[in-house]
Amino acid sequence: MRVVHITHSAEGGAGRAAWRSHEACLSVGMESLYVAATDVDPESGQLKLSVSGLSDKVEGGLWKAMDQRFQWGHVNESRTSASNSLFSVPYPAVDLASSELIRSCDVINFHWMSWIASPRTVRLLLEAGKKVVWTLHDFWPMTGGCHYPSLCAQYKETCRKCPQLDDSWSVVQGAFNERLAEYGGAAGLTVLSPSQWLADRASESRIFQRNRVVSIPNAIDLEVFKPQADRDELRAALGVRPRDVVLVFGNYDNGETRKGGVALRMALKALSEEWETVARKGNLGRLVLAVFGRAGGILDGADVATIPFGEVKDDARLASILGISDAYLHPASEDNYPNTILESLACGTPVIGFDVGGVPEMVKQDVTGQIAPDAETAAGRSANFLAAIKRFVTENYGSVEMRSAARAQIQTTNSYKTIGERYEELYREITGAPERETLSAATVARGMRLLQTLSAPPLFELGENMRRFPLGLGLGRLVEESLDAKLPRAEVERGLKLLRAPKRPSVVDERTRILVVRTLHRHHSSHSGPHQFLRHLPRDRFAVTEIVTPIGDEFAPAGVQAMKPMIRDAGARGFSNQGNAMIAELAIAREIQRTYYDIVHYIDGDIAGWILPTALKNLRTAGPPPAVMATLHQPEDILRGLLSYRRLRGFDHIVTLCESQDDFVSSYMGRSDTTIIPHGIDVDFFRPALAARAFQAPTPEAPLKLVAVGQWLRDYDTLIEAAEQLSLRQFPFTLNIVTSPNVVSTRLPQVTVHSGIDDDTLLALYQQADMLCLPLTDATANNAVLEGLACGLPVISTDIGGVPDCVTPACGLLAPLRNASRIANDVRQLGNDPDRRRKMSVAARARATEMTWSRIAEAHADLYTRLAGRTPARPFAQVSET
Repeated sequence: MRVVHITHSAEGGAGRAAWRSHEACLSVGMESLYVAATDVDPESGQLKLSVSGLSDKVEGGLWKAMDQRFQWGHVNESRTSASNSLFSVPYPAVDLASSELIRSCDVINFHWMSWIASPRTVRLLLEAGKKVVWTLHDFWPMTGGCHYPSLCAQYKETCRKCPQLDDSWSVVQGAFNERLAEYGGAAGLTVLSPSQWLADRASESRIFQRNRVVSIPNAIDLEVFKPQADRDELRAALGVRPRDVVLVFGNYDNGETRKGGVALRMALKALSEEWETVARKGNLGRLVLAVFGRAGGILDGADVATIPFGEVKDDARLASILGISDAYLHPASEDNYPNTILESLACGTPVIGFDVGGVPEMVKQDVTGQIAPDAETAAGRSANFLAAIKRFVTENYGSVEMRSAARAQIQTTNSYKTIGERYEELYREITGAPERETLSAATVARGMRLLQTLSAPPLFELGENMRRFPLGLGLGRLVEESLDAKLPRAEVERGLKLLRAPKRPSVVDERTRILVVRTLHRHHSSHSGPHQFLRHLPRDRFAVTEIVTPIGDEFAPAGVQAMKPMIRDAGARGFSNQGNAMIAELAIAREIQRTYYDIVHYIDGDIAGWILPTALKNLRTAGPPPAVMATLHQPEDILRGLLSYRRLRGFDHIVTLCESQDDFVSSYMGRSDTTIIPHGIDVDFFRPALAARAFQAPTPEAPLKLVAVGQWLRDYDTLIEAAEQLSLRQFPFTLNIVTSPNVVSTRLPQVTVHSGIDDDTLLALYQQADMLCLPLTDATANNAVLEGLACGLPVISTDIGGVPDCVTPACGLLAPLRNASRIANDVRQLGNDPDRRRKMSVAARARATEMTWSRIAEAHADLYTRLAGRTPARPFAQVSET
């Protein structure tokens, strides 16, 4: 059995774990190779993966553009503050299938593969008949680019709006869909996770849910990582006195937020302040902290005596550091199967960690360490971690039984022989490989030392998902700009051709094929926006392709600017302002010429879709022309200034959101050509707090908490006037307004304005509120109103447009337009009636559950089916009742 383990770097957690997997395979007589792109030690038999052909100016320029301008330029510059864990794209990549040495292996075992394996790399290996095992060291192979999702669960469906990337190019969606298309559910690909926790996440992911997923723990060299025979002498040599408590903390990069350095610093600072009392109680000496890894200064300010070891690359040195410590601290908020925990336990050193990821699989409460409950805030996490440290110090310090149990556990579950046998069993099962003569490990290692380098050509090919607008256009321009300054035009064209992967043969698909075109609205959260129903469409009935258009002119060439007056004069005023939408129309036309779709659905029909319906009759499409439909969101007064009515009638169907809007649109379309499907709400995310809301009359000590959210068509002048009236009447209240900067101006001390907050902070503001108070100037549907209802908030708003369609008298009060006195009176009346608020809260939540995205998806599914067959659609009310 010949296997090759491939990873990006031989250093770092994944590289070290991959090397130990390789050695575990060798320990049971397998013929194993180890390949890494960086930090390779040829003398140990490690092969360096070298990319051939980069001396060619075109290929070298392409590699540099994809690496420096795309990954470390555009992508890195687009990061948000949600996380500082790595976010990487799978380009540039390497054509591993072209290597004869790789092809000679029975199994190709991937490890950490950023900038080595693109989805196309995987596909070419599978098409060559190779068996691929992908060992997960994080989430990256099943996301749109994040290595750890920071509580985001979009990988289970489709990565649409990434909290970690301000993604105007649709990089995340393109990369996710490319992975899904190239290797999601592919025969020949097995997914392996060291932790059962990540294996479970992979099994529920959209990309890997149809693949075989198994769990095999990481291996460790028990001859290197073992209890230190001279432990007491080593401690003394470092200045550690008898009865001193030595706690150790370290990672490859301590500065990564998810590693928990902030919570640890807070916990240690608090512990140092209590240490005199704790030490006296347990007859202990000083508290000493040993720190290793990058960003050692992350714990500055903790006021603890520290031994700084810096970066540690030598395993024997690391084993000594862990071995002299009394406990290893692992405060990470996200982790898979941490090497450092495994190494610490193997050295007989107990571990203190949180109940996150795979940590509870490794650390047994009160047996091999202490497990702290996780918490949502840094303060909560630090308090819980502090409690766990104190429990260890007071109950487990110096415990020979706990140190012995730690070592025994790893001897049983993680030895090279144990893990090697499990790997061999898996490999033989997936290959069905017969026994064959295997070269000795010494011979293979000698051969690799002679070879030292495995060469393979670069692989730039992008599949259709990566070439789709706007990502394909943005990436193409980036590459073109990089090459254009250095090469003749013919060479630039050759470079651009290298980006185009051959079109895969079409597969017979009986599902209804939908091309969805939507606009990127940055203010929408990952849980809101009119496209959310797409997550709930039955996948066995519908195949959905999305094109996401950023607002503005980023992708529009200069010549398009000259077309704007002409388009505006033709009646498409809103569309004339969106240069990107015009370019998207050309991309959509090309898409339906290459691929058959039953339906094209413009979800933001107010500002997009004004060329295709008219031009469609002159286009040669991949099949019968698709039905073209649009959803309109704006109320009548705004639509009058946006729509070209002649072109409006070019659509086959229009979706409206409420009765008043439908009355207006159907006067031009005809009732049979419009369908009312209201906006929906994610009731799983937007929900009441777990703790019961207190319903009581407001007092100065416990004022009524109001919240208002959003910017578009909000009547904040009326809201502030109402707040001023409440203040003059000395009614106790607070008002949190979530909106864009500089939208609201007030000096009222009761009012706080929030901008740029994340989804969880928004949810917390809803859950802490007693009431949503949101006057509007107009509306068809309103995200904030639905979110408030879903969180169990009575709603005070304006009796206008589509608001009465979702806010019934049972769950809210609606005032006339721009009537601040009525708004203020409604707040006072409802605030002083706790029993009525309690009933309204229950009714609000019940009303929201009638408008879930799954029900909205049912209505769209019915409409799509009927439009694909060109039969009349049922209204939403009928779908809801069936």
